[in-house]
Amino acid sequence: MFCSYCGKKVADTDKFCKECGAEIKKTAEVVDPVAETENTQVESNEVQTKKFSGKAIAGFVLSLAGIVFAGMICGIIGLILSSIALKNIKNNENLRGKGLAIAGLVISIIDIVIMIIYYGMF
Repeated sequence: MFCSYCGKKVADTDKFCKECGAEIKKTAEVVDPVAETENTQVESNEVQTKKFSGKAIAGFVLSLAGIVFAGMICGIIGLILSSIALKNIKNNENLRGKGLAIAGLVISIIDIVIMIIYYGMF
């Protein structure tokens, strides 16, 4: 039996592919991975790979940079990018990175609060 996602051979008792982690669905039809790769047409039932949202990654990285380098500007930009990314991910099912976007939002808010407290002391 073969994984319908990556084409690697899996045991009949496996529930998940050990190579890519995809769920193994038991079907009556035998899938030949060589024939599948030779077919160049995109089928409607083909599994599509979700792409990471670049804004989610950038928002997360900037929010971390704001904490590490004590920069409110990084925190604000990280907050904006993370919130835009979260909205885009909710509206587009082919994007992933919701966890990064949420983490970017939380860290950005913490960064901004720390900077407000810090600058309020001086």
